[in-house]
Amino acid sequence: MRVDSYSKRRQGESLLHAGGPRISSELGQYLRRLRLHAGLTQEELSERSGVSVRTIGNIECDRIAQPRTTSIRALAEALGLSSGRLIQGGAVVTRTASPPIPDPWRVTPPFHIPYDALDFTGRQAAIADVRSIYRDRASANRGDASPLVVTGAAGSGKTSFATHVAHRMRSDHPDGSVLLPLRGPGEGPLDSTEALARLVLLLGGPRLPDRFEAQLDWYRSTTVNRRMMIIFDDAQDENQILPLLPDLRSCTVIVTGRRRLAGLAGSKRLELEPFSGEESLELLRRILGADRVGAEPVPAYELTTLCHGLPLALRLVGTKLASRPHWKLADMVARLSDEARVLDEISYKNRELRRLLAGAIRRVDPIAQRILRRLGRSRESRWTAGRAAAILGMTLDETMELLECLVEERLLVAAPPSHRGEIVYEFPNLLGVYARELAETPFL
Repeated sequence: MRVDSYSKRRQGESLLHAGGPRISSELGQYLRRLRLHAGLTQEELSERSGVSVRTIGNIECDRIAQPRTTSIRALAEALGLSSGRLIQGGAVVTRTASPPIPDPWRVTPPFHIPYDALDFTGRQAAIADVRSIYRDRASANRGDASPLVVTGAAGSGKTSFATHVAHRMRSDHPDGSVLLPLRGPGEGPLDSTEALARLVLLLGGPRLPDRFEAQLDWYRSTTVNRRMMIIFDDAQDENQILPLLPDLRSCTVIVTGRRRLAGLAGSKRLELEPFSGEESLELLRRILGADRVGAEPVPAYELTTLCHGLPLALRLVGTKLASRPHWKLADMVARLSDEARVLDEISYKNRELRRLLAGAIRRVDPIAQRILRRLGRSRESRWTAGRAAAILGMTLDETMELLECLVEERLLVAAPPSHRGEIVYEFPNLLGVYARELAETPFL
């Protein structure tokens, strides 16, 4: 529904009467809020008002103590305000209290975080590390421009971990918490423009299609001095994240992803390793009950080994067993021990490990996909770069570059050097099973 110019003018005046600063040093912040509320960039406001972009920028940054009355009048008119109410003796005098931009989460802060699993298990040391980082920043009463990058292989529980941390630290972030998935429905990465638009909407901001700079201004001015947690989930690379960083002096930022994002300057990193044997057993106990697990201690331990301590695999296997109380744990052990059917068994309804592994491999280019297939066909479990080069029929330098790219994508693991000082590469946990499965297909 269109809003006529008179209604816009009255809305602007009502915002002005809502209160605000009595000194001109606060004019810059006030002007910036009015501009953002109108969805304008500095360039667009300049075009409307005839005031130069440089002057508008200087006013907003409080570099001009007493702006010219003619400039203020032109800006007020361009924003749909009555200049007589904005100007009186060259100073802002009519605002007395609240900011002009609607601020819905002063009553209800945004909390767009997924459900926290009640049977969340393990990661206690990692959670303590995150809380310690936050406490150190808070106790020092200073900003710590260090996003936390949580990395790990597919199925290691990165999203679940970040979600759990957000719930545990909710009281530390009274201005809200949001989690933004950085991959679209088709599993393709969101570009920064689309990601920012979704983030602004999550924070209750306006819809400003094709207005990246206006959205960025709104987002940055809204998060400044806010004690918020923002989680960027499943990041592709540093370029996707950098334009989305909020005010790091007050906001806690967690980035999850398979890559280590070494180019995100100053960031801290937290690696989610596979569960230990005891953590794996504890998760099974929480899903199946301590009595059922305790009744078959040896098969229970074998299940944790066959799942390689991968949290997602353990959860899927445990949930399937919970839905079939007449099965013995030993029955599942027998099924998982057959490599030909192991990925069929690590599933429950529409969730399956195979789909996750397939998605991880689709993220890399076709050449890397063919390399994985050929390594899977070799039926060898470990390779030096020289051995892999012989299998692939490539030069040593080309092979090492491809192998390191696959390590960065968590599709290979670089083990400690052998006794001859060579790096040894291998498939992580259950991905080798999937690679060998792919080797039998007629395409990829």
